[in-house]
Amino acid sequence: MGEVMDYEYIFELLNEVRKVPYPEIKVEKKNLELANYIYDDYSGKVSELTAITKYVYQHIAFEDKELSDVLGKIAVVEMRHLDILGNIICELGRLPYYVYSDSFMPWTANNVYYEIKDIKAALKNDLLQEQEAIDGYKMLLQITNDANIQENVKRIIMDEEVHKRIFEYLLKNIDKIKERDV
Repeated sequence: MGEVMDYEYIFELLNEVRKVPYPEIKVEKKNLELANYIYDDYSGKVSELTAITKYVYQHIAFEDKELSDVLGKIAVVEMRHLDILGNIICELGRLPYYVYSDSFMPWTANNVYYEIKDIKAALKNDLLQEQEAIDGYKMLLQITNDANIQENVKRIIMDEEVHKRIFEYLLKNIDKIKERDV
């Protein structure tokens, strides 16, 4: 049998960032245009809703128990982000619909990457989408001057950066992950 993955390192990363509190959710004033923009991070193609759905799917489908546990814990963090963004959208004057900001078309499960036969490809997709999420949040920081929204977004980015580090670590140690026979 090959080497075993050091999941303790991953769980330490998750526990460390969890100690940092999230800011209070409030906004300076109603802003429907900003609320519309946030729908992309909330429920767009690369969004918290997509991440939650994908990580829960992977949590169930991957055979490696520890990897499954990691993905389940990341999904819970993404749920917290969905809650924060949904509350910000409400504070800005909109309801937290699961829609795309450009078309207001509803979110679809077609956004989820369902490939599990190739764990490496799945983890690469996870890493890519974490980076895309970070990039999207950095764009949001540039378009809003609302200090409370900025603080919440910076805190979310902190989590996403940890998720990115986790997926990088998993990919570096891919040979130590047990694959499911499908």
